[in-house]
Amino acid sequence: AILNLIASAAPPTSADALLHHLTAPKIYLEEGGIVNIPSLQLMTEAPMSVNMIYVYGAWLANGKLAQMISWYLGFLATLAVFMIAAKLTSKQSAIMAAAVFSTLPIFSVFNVRPYVDIPMAFFALLAAYFLLKCSEKPGWRKAVLTGLFLGMSVSTKNTGILTGAAFAANLLSLQ
Repeated sequence: AILNLIASAAPPTSADALLHHLTAPKIYLEEGGIVNIPSLQLMTEAPMSVNMIYVYGAWLANGKLAQMISWYLGFLATLAVFMIAAKLTSKQSAIMAAAVFSTLPIFSVFNVRPYVDIPMAFFALLAAYFLLKCSEKPGWRKAVLTGLFLGMSVSTKNTGILTGAAFAANLLSLQ
């Protein structure tokens, strides 16, 4: 986690981050609102909720803060893995699950760049956590939080729709 934090403090250099995740929101900020960007049309038609959060990091600290936001959401995703595993298994297993999750090579690569994959996972993990809590003891607050975080996952990346489908299948199987 410390090495990823240090790496996230460097300026963004990946093509995907510079061309998609930071550029369109930066243009929106410069234009004072969401505008059509013909050269980025394919990219700007994708869900952009986290990209819009990154724009403040790009605006305030030339992209470095956007990467640190990604790192922070990755850190929180690791905590969510721990919380889910602790609910389902022992504390020792939860620690191991969080350690394995946070040391996966793909996690380390994506966690230090302003991409949307780690934030999408974070929101999906929180939705799963609250769904687990809701299945233990139903309540409207837990259901609302499940829906809120599921919606954030879907609004972060197109593949978040698969998370929504998995949750729907799970809920249908319970009936």
